[in-house]
Amino acid sequence: MNYYFKIFDKTIRLTSTQQQDAKTKYTNVCNVLHNNYYSSKYNGTSKFLFGSYKKKTNIRPMNNMQDVDVLFKIPKEIFEKFDNYKSNGQSALLQEIRSILSKTFTTTDKISGWGKVVLVKTIDRTHNIEVLPAIELENKTFKIPNSENDGKWEIFDPREDINNFQDSDKRVDGLVKVVTRMLKSWKRQNKTLDIKSYQIEQYAIKYFEENSLEEINIKMFIEIFNFMKSNIDSGNKSFIETALKRLEQADKLNKNERYKEATNQLKLIFGDLFPSNSTNIKAGLENLNEGTAPNEQFIDELFEVDLLNDYDLKLDCEFTQDGFQKYKLVQFLQKVKILKKNLKLTFSFKTDIPKPYKVYWKVRNFGEEAINNLRGQIIKGSYTKTETTLYKDTHYVECYIIKNNICIAIDKIDVPIGDM
Repeated sequence: MNYYFKIFDKTIRLTSTQQQDAKTKYTNVCNVLHNNYYSSKYNGTSKFLFGSYKKKTNIRPMNNMQDVDVLFKIPKEIFEKFDNYKSNGQSALLQEIRSILSKTFTTTDKISGWGKVVLVKTIDRTHNIEVLPAIELENKTFKIPNSENDGKWEIFDPREDINNFQDSDKRVDGLVKVVTRMLKSWKRQNKTLDIKSYQIEQYAIKYFEENSLEEINIKMFIEIFNFMKSNIDSGNKSFIETALKRLEQADKLNKNERYKEATNQLKLIFGDLFPSNSTNIKAGLENLNEGTAPNEQFIDELFEVDLLNDYDLKLDCEFTQDGFQKYKLVQFLQKVKILKKNLKLTFSFKTDIPKPYKVYWKVRNFGEEAINNLRGQIIKGSYTKTETTLYKDTHYVECYIIKNNICIAIDKIDVPIGDM
């Protein structure tokens, strides 16, 4: 049964595309603020990512509750300006932040400031950006605004919270993150459940401080929900009791090899993204593999992927056509749309990631002509990669930068080949 939980965890994690979308949006917001308050070029040092996106506990499916928490570091003189206000300089600071962002993000759904943050709501509702302005203190904590009750400044220490979470997660090989994501999925099924994401994280941390189970399965979740039941307020106990009854029923069904009925109980707890019975899993994998290469690999199966950073990676390609003239692939395709066969392509990249790091490449080809030579393996390589255009169809090449055994940047370039 633990196999189902592994599939479930993979299903509810954000994809690399969704991570990149979050990064693009919070970078754009912080870049605008940086350009307004600093004379230097934005390089990410004036922002601090925290919350679920920093801890990697955010989940799919995407909905309009996906707020990316990012702290923006204001200069000392800006803090002093609003600190000297006679009344609620904190509210004035939030309104200034809101006004600055409103000039650039005119196509957003809404920009509002209240309490401690400014919320930038995007029209697509995939990632809203919640900006917390703050001044960084010498001890690496932050002083943040609270505009309620005539305004005041508060001390905020996100680093301590992040370090505690990450240290706990490392001790149990990543299970704190996994359990947190699954409990968040359970929370989504119970819309009136009054428990915050931060509390769910704390329950996961405390559970693993007192228990040593190392495999995600029904037994573990029975213990986790019993642990939460002993530590949660009475108003939320009914939700936990319901989950426990379903878990115990699923456990009995599983032991009697009634897997379909067992997984149906688990879907009632964790939602429809929890995989169905083994037949459905097999069918799903067969559908997934239609047209895929037999040995195709995916980067998130080889390395942890974390694209929520300030590094850039830009993949490029150069080739020679008709024996003499060199072209850049992207520029060429804007005019010609397709490549000839038997061209030599040289892929390279530009990045601001500091060395050392490792470079991996993936070449994925498609089409009838390539059917007996389908590729898709991820291979360690160097700073350039040379390929030849052999088969008609639209193929692609991906480049991955691996640092500290984590994939921190990905870029992709399409390679359409056919008759001119």
